[in-house]
Amino acid sequence: MKFKSVRFFISSNLKVLFLSIAIGLFTCAISIFAFSSPGSNQPPNGTPTFWLLNGTSMYYSNGNVGIGTNNPNQKLEVAGNVSSTNFCLGGTCISSWSSGLNGGGTLNYVGKFTGSGTIGNSLLFDNGTNVGIGTASPGAGYKLDVNGTVNATGLSINGTAVGGAGFKPTGSVFLTSGTSWTVPAGTTWIQFALTGAGGGGGSGMSDCSGYAGLPGMTISGWYNVSGFSTISYSIGAGGSGGGGGGGGGQSTLGTSPQVAAGGGHAGGSECVAYGGGGAGGATSVSYNATTTITGIYTSLSTSYGAGGGVGAVGKPGLLEIVY
Repeated sequence: MKFKSVRFFISSNLKVLFLSIAIGLFTCAISIFAFSSPGSNQPPNGTPTFWLLNGTSMYYSNGNVGIGTNNPNQKLEVAGNVSSTNFCLGGTCISSWSSGLNGGGTLNYVGKFTGSGTIGNSLLFDNGTNVGIGTASPGAGYKLDVNGTVNATGLSINGTAVGGAGFKPTGSVFLTSGTSWTVPAGTTWIQFALTGAGGGGGSGMSDCSGYAGLPGMTISGWYNVSGFSTISYSIGAGGSGGGGGGGGGQSTLGTSPQVAAGGGHAGGSECVAYGGGGAGGATSVSYNATTTITGIYTSLSTSYGAGGGVGAVGKPGLLEIVY
């Protein structure tokens, strides 16, 4: 009876052992199927839907992979944080992020790179209404205010070329007499400076000291012309000297519109009021239908349009043209 009990105990344990081995072998078979080439054991549709091995690498060839999500929209989508010692994009790998740009600037100045990783102020100043180059106080009447010399290959005002092909100086003339000037072929713009004659100096009388005459007015600007056209002008004569002195004559340019620069007043003396000057005229030049410009150009010699010394005749006026 005791022998039968021992035999039954051994038989039961063997059955348990064999059952455990069978379950283990079945589990291994499933694992091998999951992580090896599917071979002839592909799913019925012929497309593997599980991880595959390529040497020591594991891959998944269809669809997207989600970590923390069951509906990935990209090849790899992670719902949560990712920790990595390196990050690679397009074959370039980094282990830390760049610290970015360093530096600073001043309010309203446009920034520029002052080094490979630093920024600072440029020469451009923008207050939201006007722009200054080389100045932090651009004039209120100018959208662009430049403190310095500007070099340009072309310039247009209201759509009309002034620089470049429109105005490239090729010569200049100084007109102290005559009544007309013919515009050279191919010229479309001239730049001019027009000066009235100087007033004559007063010589004084008895115990009254004489005064020198005053210089004539100078006006400068642009004039729109065409080649071979004729421009009329007049040059003011200097005021006579002696006694109370005589006023300088005005100088004019063109007819429509006409530019006129008044002559200087005579010097007079302590006992005699200043003599009159030549009549003044327009103080600006209308070179098209909408715009006037004054004070752009002048390089006049002081010997023209100057007032005469005590008792001396005033200097004549001058028309200088750059074309």
